[in-house]
Amino acid sequence: MPKRKKKIIVIGGGLAGLSLAMKTCERNAEVVVV
Repeated sequence: MPKRKKKIIVIGGGLAGLSLAMKTCERNAEVVVV
């Protein structure tokens, strides 16, 4: 799999959004929590 940075926007935040952001950060993605 080629490594490319993708931007993911998580709307809402909270605990579910935060854990989702942590998982996506591990997969080399930029996460923006709104």
